[in-house]
Amino acid sequence: MNDNRIEQLLIHANQQLHHGDTYGAIDSLKQLLSYEPDIADAHALLAICLFHSKRLEAAKYEAGIALQLAPDSSFSHYAQGVILTAARQFTVAEDNLNQAIQLEPTNATYLLAKANLLALCGKNKQVLPLLEQAIAAEPELVDCYVALGEYYLERGDYKKAQTYATEAMHLDSDDQDAITLMGSIHLQLGNMDEAKDHALWALSHNAMAVKPLFLMSAIKAKQSIWLGLWWRFNSFMSKIGEAKQILILISLYFFYRLGDQLFSDLEMSNAATICTITWLAFCVYSWMGPVIFHRSLVKELQSFSFDKHF
Repeated sequence: MNDNRIEQLLIHANQQLHHGDTYGAIDSLKQLLSYEPDIADAHALLAICLFHSKRLEAAKYEAGIALQLAPDSSFSHYAQGVILTAARQFTVAEDNLNQAIQLEPTNATYLLAKANLLALCGKNKQVLPLLEQAIAAEPELVDCYVALGEYYLERGDYKKAQTYATEAMHLDSDDQDAITLMGSIHLQLGNMDEAKDHALWALSHNAMAVKPLFLMSAIKAKQSIWLGLWWRFNSFMSKIGEAKQILILISLYFFYRLGDQLFSDLEMSNAATICTITWLAFCVYSWMGPVIFHRSLVKELQSFSFDKHF
């Protein structure tokens, strides 16, 4: 297979990934590697695709092969850095991303990856300079504007976030992340109809994408007090880790039993009954909340028409 054909197949796979066809990109790269197994960029891109399809161990394997084949390849170091970031191996990931940036200092994608890593590590003061460096290096790259928009959205500066989201959509009106970002901004501004329109618009491009589905869930949570309460409690619990979740639930049960016993000892039967009913209501609510939420979200999505791939 000649070099031009290999380059065309790599570009095609990259385009498939960009348009949300992750599995199509994986198939294209596997086909390429079946003919030319020693192409480092193909292994690195395959690692990125596997990462996007939530196959982290397979992604690690492919990134490792890419680095073995081309230890001086900036793209191989980038792929390894992104995957190790997802694996929470931040020190090694940062080393790989630093190496990628050293080899290619003006590559905005690498700079954005390092900014994301630093944000996850809590090094927030270093994030904005990297984002600004990225947009200066590649001012036509949509991802730079999306990243800056998300940065300001998280900090409550909706005006700046909207400015970058608008510029991102101006550069590529079909970019799913840009559409979702604009929807998230509308959600925070209380424009529920606009937020929903943007979420469905993004989902029409790729119905399995996480960000627009999360946006739709957030919209449903904000529209319903009770579902919103469950959503916020569940979001809080998911962030603190399994051990802390168990500790909180045990503590809640302990306080329920303590209160019930205390009210019984004081012969406050009404208070004891209220305490028991409250605990049972919490248990039922925790059990039924996700079922109701899921049905509500599915009903919302089914009320709209998508293409045959949805």
